[in-house]
Amino acid sequence: MIYRNAKEGPLIVRGVHDPDTLRAFGIICKPPVWQAQTLYNKNDCDNYDIVIPAEFTGRYYKVHEPGISGASEPPWEMDIEHHTPDGTKGLEWETVLYNLMPPTLHLESAVVTALDGTEVKELDVTVGEGAIDWLIQPVASDTAARAQKYFDIHVHGIRSDSTTFECTLRFNLGEK
Repeated sequence: MIYRNAKEGPLIVRGVHDPDTLRAFGIICKPPVWQAQTLYNKNDCDNYDIVIPAEFTGRYYKVHEPGISGASEPPWEMDIEHHTPDGTKGLEWETVLYNLMPPTLHLESAVVTALDGTEVKELDVTVGEGAIDWLIQPVASDTAARAQKYFDIHVHGIRSDSTTFECTLRFNLGEK
């Protein structure tokens, strides 16, 4: 999931979370810089790789068609929702207006807290980059989350300029 800087209120995670399963999840606050000869994926409309060019353009690029990047960085399309072909292995990027963590900053630290009787285990805060990953543990049967059919996860991050950000993600419960 991509955390957009200006979003207010809980971000609703699409689909349902099976309360009896362990689930890896994460947010991207700042995309990585494009790399040559790299496999970039798109699993579904909410799960795809993103990059920024080596020279920041005010845009980021999400995978439209998965594939392997070329030997050199492509000439990036600047028009929003237009596509940039990359290499000869089918990779195609879609242009998105940049609204994430400022590219001049990096993530210093983050704390992930589960609410409503759920538990998480922090896997990785990619310090110096901009990703936070965690595991959502199975939801116990006697929790508020089971009764209300959702739970929230709160993320508190600190950027390299000492400013903070907070976001809350809401997961709806249901059997898959």
